[in-house]
Amino acid sequence: MTFNMQMDKRSLRKKNISLKNCETCLMVIPRNTKKGQNRIVPYQYIKARFCSKKCKGVRHAEIMKGTKNPNFKHGLSTLNEIARGSERYKKWRKSVFERDMWTCVLCEYKGRQINADHIKPFAIYPELRYLTSNGRTLCISCHKKTDSFRKPYDKLVKLYGIL
Repeated sequence: MTFNMQMDKRSLRKKNISLKNCETCLMVIPRNTKKGQNRIVPYQYIKARFCSKKCKGVRHAEIMKGTKNPNFKHGLSTLNEIARGSERYKKWRKSVFERDMWTCVLCEYKGRQINADHIKPFAIYPELRYLTSNGRTLCISCHKKTDSFRKPYDKLVKLYGIL
């Protein structure tokens, strides 16, 4: 049912509006909000689709999965993206951080904003990706100063004139 905002609100209040069900959990959407707040007015209730923000989030997550997501690449994730999301990569990062005691090896910054850097680039040397000896802990500013920081991406940007 499409709702016209120009509709006479007084006539709408007089109508008996049937109860609606949540699109996610199929529970009846309550007409009253939290205790002490105002009652949901009829023209808002007609547009209601979910019983809570949680149900709305669950539904949104279902809609955005797989091929329905606008960022879906039709299964064309690069091997580097897959490797960086793996459990083995997460263990490598943690072991590098622990070895260096969560401290930047160049400026000795100790805090939350640190990166695990590959000494030999991740994309060029796949055989060295998970060796702890090929990693070091760097703060963000020191990481940006390294020779290998985002080099492949920068070359693509210059070559194709992207951005």
